[in-house]
Amino acid sequence: SAARLLAPALLLLGLTAAVIRTTVGSVLAHATAVGVEEFGYVFVDGFRQGLARTLMGLGTGANTNAARYVLGQTDRFVGVDGTWYESWYVKALLELGVAGLVILALLFGTIVTRALRQHRGLRDPGIKAVSASLLALLLWNLVFNVKAQYLDIDPMNVYFWLLLGVLLKLPKLEDR
Repeated sequence: SAARLLAPALLLLGLTAAVIRTTVGSVLAHATAVGVEEFGYVFVDGFRQGLARTLMGLGTGANTNAARYVLGQTDRFVGVDGTWYESWYVKALLELGVAGLVILALLFGTIVTRALRQHRGLRDPGIKAVSASLLALLLWNLVFNVKAQYLDIDPMNVYFWLLLGVLLKLPKLEDR
């Protein structure tokens, strides 16, 4: 139930607020304000800038995370005027264009839909718990990609696809 999920989170939030000598309301207000500001700046503004720059895409590597660290010089990002965009979805738009982003959205939508259906159909409580944790990791990554590019960074990129494969095969374990 929702209460069983929310109780530990609220307890942790309360303990954190007590340790830093503030109120739960002020912690939530601050987190909300930062989240709204980051969403607007990183995702919404980044998307606008990406759409203004290209509809067809600049090609893979135009705004890649690895190039940011390897090259170390922002002038190397010529296609994006030296700007590195944080959001994975904005990066996908810049590199793959609108069509590529739509294909990625369809791919991830299909994966999430299939994983949710499979999770609901599981009967074994142990396998269902594993499924829930892997599903949470999948969903967390897809949501957090609005802000960052963890799906492109080792080891998360490897774990994401590996554990997605495990998640999609869990019904086979239950059949045995």
